Amino acid sequence: MRRGAQIFVVCCIAVFLGTWARCQDEVIVFEKGGGKAVQRPAVSFPHETHAQLVECTRCHHDYDAYGVNKGSEGQKCADFHGNLSVTNPVPLQSAFHDQCLSCHERLHAREGRNLPVMCGQCHVR
Repeated sequence: MRRGAQIFVVCCIAVFLGTWARCQDEVIVFEKGGGKAVQRPAVSFPHETHAQLVECTRCHHDYDAYGVNKGSEGQKCADFHGNLSVTNPVPLQSAFHDQCLSCHERLHAREGRNLPVMCGQCHVR
């Protein structure tokens, strides 16, 4: 009986630590870098919530020469959009705003969902 209680306690600790570790990755904070002055606070983005609702390639995109989305899962947005070039004309801030706002507005129009679309709803002071 004592051995069974020990196993139960170890399993409970493992479940707790696994849940805690997962929660650590659930929210990503988007901050504007480069030492520039910012007008709005950083955005806390609930990545796990979004990952359960939309396909990864909706946000993690990389298009080949034929316009086919190959996906870029695992890459940070700033890896591509933070480096402006001829092949990447979209700056990071514009990429976020265009992607997030267009999706939220589309879901509101289609399903009536009340999602953040105003600056202060994402950039919470």
